[in-house]
Order: sequence, then structure tokens, then C-alpha cells
Amino acid sequence: MAHTIHLAERDSLKALGSDTGETSTPVYHNNLNPMAISSLTNPPDGLNLQYSSIIGKISQLASYLHHSPQRREKFITNVSLVYDTDKPTNAKTLLLQVPIRWNSTYEMLNRALDLKDAYNHFCTPDSLASYRLSHLEWYKAKVMVLFFQPLYEATLLICGSSYPTINQSLPLYIFLIEDIRQALEKYNVAPIEPAANAMTQKISKYITILLGKRPVICASILDPQLKHTFFLTHNSTLGEFGTSCTQLTKMFEEEAQKFVTIQDCEPHEIVVERSTHLLDKIYPSATHKGGTLELELQRYFSEPPEPKDTDIPVFWRSQGNLFPTLAVMAQNYLAIPATSAPS
Repeated sequence: MAHTIHLAERDSLKALGSDTGETSTPVYHNNLNPMAISSLTNPPDGLNLQYSSIIGKISQLASYLHHSPQRREKFITNVSLVYDTDKPTNAKTLLLQVPIRWNSTYEMLNRALDLKDAYNHFCTPDSLASYRLSHLEWYKAKVMVLFFQPLYEATLLICGSSYPTINQSLPLYIFLIEDIRQALEKYNVAPIEPAANAMTQKISKYITILLGKRPVICASILDPQLKHTFFLTHNSTLGEFGTSCTQLTKMFEEEAQKFVTIQDCEPHEIVVERSTHLLDKIYPSATHKGGTLELELQRYFSEPPEPKDTDIPVFWRSQGNLFPTLAVMAQNYLAIPATSAPS
């Protein structure tokens, strides 16, 4: 999952025209080179500033600092003077953009914004003019951070768990697509739309794959914090992928029926047949559990989702008598890992 999110970030950077952002000399795009004739005769009005140029400037200054201990120390001193605070030393310098490291672009931009005043002050000399960012460029850097932030938070969620399982995968991807679209609508910055589309296209491919995998659907519904309520809430997004909450719930019920069959074959599920119908009425618990699946599903779906941070294994251990079939399903589906990323 974390690798998929990283690929979405790389695709968005390619759409912005900046895959790595690291070059040995400042790179100017289109008419952004201040020495170009077109720039002198038709200066940009700011609306067409390339996001890749902003990423490039910050990345190049970070490289410039990290390649020299003296320059790095000078920048750290500059930060202390500008902010007059006791920031930790490791928070007083810019971060490098590393293409193979997850969320490195987000972290680089976010750190630059955190040190914005020190950055501007450091670039005051003419020799560092090529790294300067205008007010509009800083605004666009902030917009990029807001776009990449959902990916960053999703990665933290995945890698922050000691054992992330597949019940998180589909909801997480759906939330990412919706968050990216909401950010695009909120800020209405046309040049970043290709990056947002690249992100959603990459994530959509994986959503399509996951929607075709029954274990993923079952694990999501068996998460007591989600149940089928999650799919019901995001039914419009599911419709874009040719499915619905009703279809996914039906798929889940079909899988649950298979576990009733399994239970019927287990020795502890075999019951003594009663010779009269009257005894069945007096002792309804004597009927085999397979006949109670419909009631079990109705009870599970009628209850609201559990609060977040619910301990899922503890929940199913405590609810085994109430939901015997679903508890067996939970043992099978909720143990499937969602990522091989180390936490």
C-alpha cells in the first residue's frame, strides 16, 4: 500500500514536470528564465508559474546547503537569528528530495514553508537570487503541500501500525481520491489539476483491483469500525467503479454462507435430531447455527459501527457467541496483511 501511494506521488510530480527536482544548476521552464528575451518583453503575470520550477528551486538550495558543511551551518545560524527560537538542530535546515524515499517531496516543501522567512533572508545576496521564491510561488508551494498531505498521512497510518491488514486498504484509497478532489475543488488552481488527475488515476487502478477481491470486501465489512456503513456513505464514489454498497454487501453475504457450510461440517456443530417439531419450538437453540445466519447479519448490520481505535481482535473474541459465523470469517480475513512495509 505504501509503495502504491509513493507511485501516485511520483506520477503527480511527472505531471507537474518535476520527477526528481534535483539538478546541478537552476532549471527554468518556458519563459521563466529571467535572461530570456521573452521574459523581458512579456514578463509572466504569475498565473503560469511552473510548479516544477518551485520544486526545483527548493531542491537545488537544499542540495547547495547539504554539499557544504559550512553553508549548512550558515543556514542553521540564519534560522536561529530569524526565528530567535530554540528549534532542534535537525529542524533548522532544508530537507533533500530523494525520489526513492516515500513522501520526500512533501517533507521537503513542508520544511521549506516552515523555514520560509529564514529561506528568504538567506537568499538575499545576489549570488543566491536564482533560489528566491516570490510570494505567489510560496503560495503555490503551500498548495502542493496540501495536495501531497493526504498521501503523507496515509503512509504514516500504514507504517504506524505494527501489522496493517487489508481491511484498511480499500477505505484508505477511497478517502485519498475524495480528499484530492476536494482539495482541487477548494483551491481551484488549474495548473495543478494534471497532478491531481495523475494521482487519482493511479489510485483508481488499485481500487478497481481491490473491488474485485472478495477477501478485501469481507475484511472491510468485518472491521467493526466500518461495517457496510462505510460503503453506504461512499456509495457515489463506488458508483464510479461500477459497483454499489448493495452489491458489495451481497458479495459479503455470499461469502458468509460458505462459512455456515464449513461450520455445519465441524464436530461441535453436529446436533441430535429431535423427533418432534414441538421440541424445536421449546429448544430453539437446538437448531443448527447455519439457519441463524440471516439473523446474525441483520443484527450485525443494524448496530452502528464501533468507535475508532476499537481493538478488532478483542471485539471478535467477545462477540463470538453473538456472531459465530462472522467471528470465524474474521479469523480468516482480518489476518491478511496489507503491506510488507516495515513499521
